[in-house]
Amino acid sequence: SKEYGWTAFQPTEKQVIELPPEELAEYAGTYKMQRAGSLDIVLEEGRLFADRLYVVPGGLARVEILPESEIRFFSVETDAALTFSRDASGRINALTLKQGSRTREATKVEKEEEEHPLS
Repeated sequence: SKEYGWTAFQPTEKQVIELPPEELAEYAGTYKMQRAGSLDIVLEEGRLFADRLYVVPGGLARVEILPESEIRFFSVETDAALTFSRDASGRINALTLKQGSRTREATKVEKEEEEHPLS
């Protein structure tokens, strides 16, 4: 694209920052999309992955997402960019997924507390 002068197709360079695993754990969870579906953010061996980000033959893909800031993450495997939001208490509570020309909002689903049987 550079040799043809196609400025709209220039690669975007991103800088990956280091975040400790305990901080990355804050982002993990299930995020419910506004219209339909959900997206799981999973922490494995100190790295974050997005499940169900896009469809591949035989199922849905898991892709690694890399931090470029404390709230912005991206994937080198797709054109996905995720921006996380915090509530007033500082907890991660939502994300915005930008993929291609589409932007989707999702809210983090809190885990239901397990019920304990009465003895």
